Amino acid sequence: MIPDKVKIETIIKELQKMMRIQDTSIQFEFKNAIEMYKHTNDNTTLAQVDFDRKHNLVRMRMNSEPDHCDGLGYGDWYYEIMHEMYHIVTDEFMTFIKPLMDGNLEGRFKEVFEEQEERLISRLADIFITTYPVTNFNHILEG
Repeated sequence: MIPDKVKIETIIKELQKMMRIQDTSIQFEFKNAIEMYKHTNDNTTLAQVDFDRKHNLVRMRMNSEPDHCDGLGYGDWYYEIMHEMYHIVTDEFMTFIKPLMDGNLEGRFKEVFEEQEERLISRLADIFITTYPVTNFNHILEG
């Protein structure tokens, strides 16, 4: 079961301290499947972040209707949060590297670069949730 918004926001605050990104303001919200599609043009998106670098603000959205994601199961909400947190952590680097790559990568090479970025983020999230399981947040989840 997915925790409520307040519990997820509390967990995000703790994660921010651990990941040294507490100076970034993160706004979390649930969106239904239609609203998620409007932001991503993708029926499989379970969570997503948008950056407002001028205001040091990140908007994190999570699908409140995961069963409507082209048959994908929801999986692990904690993994999805961690995946998006690592997008935030790596944003500064990616903001630097992507313009360099955009001028030099076209077609399939650009797709491969973006796929590798997602694989890296996924791997980092996997490592984190393995070494710091969601049970570390039972004090929040059970409260």
